[in-house]
Amino acid sequence: MKPIVMIGLALLLALPCRVRAVDETDPAAILKRTLATYETIRSYRARGNVVSHFRALGRETTSETRFTLALGRPHLYRVTWSKLDGLPVRGKRKRRVGTGSPASIDGAAWNAGSGPFNYEAQLGAYAKAQNDEMALAAATGVSGGAAHTIPALFFKDSTRMLAELTDLELRGAEKVDGEDCYVMTGKSRVFRAHVLWISKSRFVILKHQHSHQKPLEAARPGPKGLDSFADLPEREQEEALKQGLAAMGLPDTPEARTRLKGFMDFAQAAAKLGDAGVASEGETIETYGDVVVDGPSEVGDYEFRVPEGTALKKSLMGTILGVEEP
Repeated sequence: MKPIVMIGLALLLALPCRVRAVDETDPAAILKRTLATYETIRSYRARGNVVSHFRALGRETTSETRFTLALGRPHLYRVTWSKLDGLPVRGKRKRRVGTGSPASIDGAAWNAGSGPFNYEAQLGAYAKAQNDEMALAAATGVSGGAAHTIPALFFKDSTRMLAELTDLELRGAEKVDGEDCYVMTGKSRVFRAHVLWISKSRFVILKHQHSHQKPLEAARPGPKGLDSFADLPEREQEEALKQGLAAMGLPDTPEARTRLKGFMDFAQAAAKLGDAGVASEGETIETYGDVVVDGPSEVGDYEFRVPEGTALKKSLMGTILGVEEP
């Protein structure tokens, strides 16, 4: 190839890629561009907080969680969270401010290349998870959702509810931490209402709010079927318990089966209360700050060092159930 041609190609490659402008009047196009951002970036880093307001049975409560996120390719991540203590709706709040050190962190999920792990300070233990999906899923509820919303978009998880929003509407524009954002509403198969604040310049989510109410379609009672653990025949229940204990690395004993069944029955009862609307009022607001996209990243950035003396267990679920490991 002639030198002049090689120089010309080099100049073309050096030019910044021209990204097709998004239609600012089309919420579906804005969401599509946002999803593409998370799917194509090499790394993501942020810190923020999740505030959840619950209204049920005439009472109101509020919980707040601070979190940090570090995500990298192909499947590196580090999610940490710290709860704030004593959060009544009115009056002063007793805050436990995290310093970022392991001792101030309530929980973590991470994979720095040596496999997925979960840590729970309340249990004084950490354990290796079966896979990345289970590690992040186990961390979703206790982290206030921080281990799911953005990680699911980054890793293109099949459960990423924001990728399937319907009834999209643009509600104008607002600033979040000085950054111009599109404000968009929609609904998902999980929650009846979502609001997204999406950066106009970077197409990343800086704020996300969702109701606790299920979609109207999901709230309607359907025909009774064998779609829950309690509905299964006894033989299938026993097989499910056996497989569950094996997946958690716990011994298959009568005591362990009884404890796991009790836990699953409790979870099923809580889900039915939600379906009945008992615990459906309120909303959760996630705020993302100090967002860095494609910044410097090393494998060590995704490592989490558990506090000294933390026990390594085969399964954190065994500690929760009170089942001794073999």
